[in-house]
Amino acid sequence: MPKALEQPEDLIVALENNLTIAFGAAAITLNRVREEIGLKLPFPIETEDEQCIALIYQIRNAFAHDIAEPKWEIENACAADGTVKFNSVWIDR
Repeated sequence: MPKALEQPEDLIVALENNLTIAFGAAAITLNRVREEIGLKLPFPIETEDEQCIALIYQIRNAFAHDIAEPKWEIENACAADGTVKFNSVWIDR
């Protein structure tokens, strides 16, 4: 019968998975707090606080549908070339 952690790298993979899930849960929780205290999603993004709100929301979106394998599905006309500008930072798809 196989063991859960047969290879030395199996522990690293398990730890990475746990860290990923914790990161996603934190983003989902922080976004829920934003909703409950009545902070709207900023548009346009003009301050550092608004950048933080928007980033938390986007991380939450990546995890919301599949916390085990988060990904962004960018469906925006301005992202046709595979990149998106998040305030002053360009993010590759």
